[in-house]
Amino acid sequence: MSIERVKEIADAVLFEGYILYPYRPSAIKNQQRWTFGGVFPSAYDGDEPALMQTETLLNARASAEVDVTLRFLHTQRRQIVNAAGEQVSSLVLDGKQYVAWDEAVVRDATIPKLSIEALAKAPQSLSLAFPAARSVESLPHAAGEIIRSGETLTGLVELSVQPVQGGVCRLRVTIENTTPVAAKMSRADAQRYAFLSTHTILIARDAEFISLLDPPVALLDAAAICDNRGTWPVLAGQEPAKDTVLSSPIVLYDYPQVAPESKAEFFDSTEIDELLTLRVLTLTEDEQREMAATDPRTRALLARCRELSRDRLYELHGAFRPSSALEAPALAIGARVRLKPKGRGDIFDLALRDKIGVVQAIERDFENRAHVAVTLLDDPGGDLGQGGFPGHRFFFAADEVEWLETAP
Repeated sequence: MSIERVKEIADAVLFEGYILYPYRPSAIKNQQRWTFGGVFPSAYDGDEPALMQTETLLNARASAEVDVTLRFLHTQRRQIVNAAGEQVSSLVLDGKQYVAWDEAVVRDATIPKLSIEALAKAPQSLSLAFPAARSVESLPHAAGEIIRSGETLTGLVELSVQPVQGGVCRLRVTIENTTPVAAKMSRADAQRYAFLSTHTILIARDAEFISLLDPPVALLDAAAICDNRGTWPVLAGQEPAKDTVLSSPIVLYDYPQVAPESKAEFFDSTEIDELLTLRVLTLTEDEQREMAATDPRTRALLARCRELSRDRLYELHGAFRPSSALEAPALAIGARVRLKPKGRGDIFDLALRDKIGVVQAIERDFENRAHVAVTLLDDPGGDLGQGGFPGHRFFFAADEVEWLETAP
């Protein structure tokens, strides 16, 4: 699996909430930023976590290796200084606005070719260091300067492997922020020394990761005790490959994807691109000027929204992608199926396992996932299920039913 393809998924979450509509620093919702995925310095006397831990299961051969990539955001303070040498919140020159703001740069570090066999014998610790940086940009007409600065960051990555059963083992990756700071400081100051929106990417060779969301029945208990702190590992890449895991501070499903229609980063995956595009275009001229001054990313977003053609906007309205399961000739209303709910089901799944059902409908949820609605063949109230009454109609994913025969 290409690390670059996984980074595309990671970055969609990495910049989640970076700045929210209406994309201006003056908006209330943008006063406190980076509220998830933060790994703050251990010395900071605040309520934020100083450690992130990923645990996942791996079916590994003796020659197995894993690459570990840490990816996060590092704040870069942008200060505006006028011609008198005074720090100001904003300046307007020749109709263009310059505002003080905390930008962010992407940091990553890769630890390649870690032997699973060696990690099982002895844990490994590796130090991380990201140096401080400072740059000065002169404003037009000698009206002042833009000063960008980022603080030194240090950290520690610890890796270990614990055997589970057979060739299955539990891989643990912990990330600690060891940056020396004063204990007493505001959160806004402390986040300048934090790993923000932290992600861990694992790529294995001669091994396969095991889904924690849908583990085999024999590994249910082993999956349940995986201790993930502030992050959730899921399988990534192209299904059904199992060589890559993305551990994200936002809960995802296995094999997450970015919709191909989504060409712009709106920093808010709970919203709809089409809606946010139209909202941006309704901002006043002054609001758009502030948006353009906020950050290079919001400036590029504004330009894309302004240049969007009618046809391109229409593409954002939605897309229908039929599931491969829906193409099966046996999938039809009235077909008989054997129920095979996945391991981590509720009490109904346990009670209904191996029952024979009759397909009553095929429906989709808001995330475009297919669900098969069935009634039970031996349910005396099956006619109520056919009428849509709850308690007699049950929903399963398309891969949780085994087709027995097609409807007449």
